[in-house]
Amino acid sequence: FRRNMYAAYNLRVAARTEEELAQGLRYLAARGWLQPEPRFSALLKYAASLTTMLIFALKLGYRRGVLCGTDLRRSDYFYHDAARYPVWANFNRPTSDTTVHATELDFAWHVPVSRAVHVINRELLKPAGIALYIENTNSALYPALPIAGPDLFT
Repeated sequence: FRRNMYAAYNLRVAARTEEELAQGLRYLAARGWLQPEPRFSALLKYAASLTTMLIFALKLGYRRGVLCGTDLRRSDYFYHDAARYPVWANFNRPTSDTTVHATELDFAWHVPVSRAVHVINRELLKPAGIALYIENTNSALYPALPIAGPDLFT
């Protein structure tokens, strides 16, 4: 088990705007930090773990990705379903089902995660030939990201 366990440090970009984030991504890419490779010690994280997973896919050389469960319009999680997860249903439960996800809040010091995903897609994924999709139209990433069709992986 230990032979197949890896850990990566968070590589951060300080960005208040989409352009600052794009500049930070270009800087890291120019220095080779975002190139596909079998072993790496750091992964970029900006605003949410979703951005880290996109960089993880880039580093592993994925060609296509489908984002599932990235609603971002609501702050509840799958484990809040009391019928399926009765023990966890009230854990970290939002006060309202309509509360936007915390990573989607627009602060002066940070770009909301949905916009950060679009910057990562534009600056890194598309130029690398990686196609990014979402699995449903409820996502805040729709319609900027296309829906994955049933024949995507055939």
